[in-house]
Amino acid sequence: IIFDIDRFKEINDTLGHYNGDKLLAQISQRLKNHWRKSDTIARFGADEFSIMLPGADQDVAIIALEKLQNFIKEPYHLENTPLEIEVHCGIALFPEHGETATQLMQHADTALNNAKSLGKEYDVYQQENDIHTVQRLSLLGELRHAIENDELVLHYQPKLNLLNKNMLEVEALIRWNHPTRGFICPDQFIPIAERTNLIKPLTLWVIETAFKQIKSWQEHGFNIRVAVNLSARNLNDPSIVNSFRDMMNTLNIPPDRLVGEVTESAVMADSERSNNLLNELHELGIDISIDDFGT
Repeated sequence: IIFDIDRFKEINDTLGHYNGDKLLAQISQRLKNHWRKSDTIARFGADEFSIMLPGADQDVAIIALEKLQNFIKEPYHLENTPLEIEVHCGIALFPEHGETATQLMQHADTALNNAKSLGKEYDVYQQENDIHTVQRLSLLGELRHAIENDELVLHYQPKLNLLNKNMLEVEALIRWNHPTRGFICPDQFIPIAERTNLIKPLTLWVIETAFKQIKSWQEHGFNIRVAVNLSARNLNDPSIVNSFRDMMNTLNIPPDRLVGEVTESAVMADSERSNNLLNELHELGIDISIDDFGT
């Protein structure tokens, strides 16, 4: 099991590193008091801890985590300030998820990161959620090549007014017909891009391609709005606003032809920065809509 403390940086920044260290010491003491002598507990680095449970299967590990969540959440007192913490955990099992210590630690860490991204208390390692496999690493390099060589394509899904059946706008959806792998679903490469710096050139490619399509439709007498998806990383990148502005000016596209679609989770990842960037896009004349609302 690997777990880390939620918002530990905020605790350090607010109460100071001295109190951050005191919190780590208190957590360590609780771990010692509540665990079996046969288990191995270690602080793995910063606010990350690891626990080895010999002979435990998945059910036993989950029961252990539930026990951990109960005693770890009891209030702490730092500088006379009561403090409650939450932790996220990842589980990897021997031999299903690895036969070496390195593999098990890596896969438990992958499960931990997946739990954090999904807002779950814990997650058990699953290979399909692992962006660090050799195949996905290879896909990452090929995706970069596909972006640079214009090998991707946008499909446009109509959005209809349900009362009169008129088309209001379309949503740009990226597709990848790989020369050797065939059709690759977006959910296989979008998450990889979102976890790396590739999301920026990928988003810029989508925006530019959508603008060119809008221009082409305009020249044929069709004034169709296009919605494009913006990720959490896009909302933390101020240069994206200039990219929108430059492309609109270059192609002479009215800003009301474009809609930026964002998810609630993307906005809440860093609400202040996201809000500032969305306001800048809005001031350009670009509409914003919430995608996957409520999910």
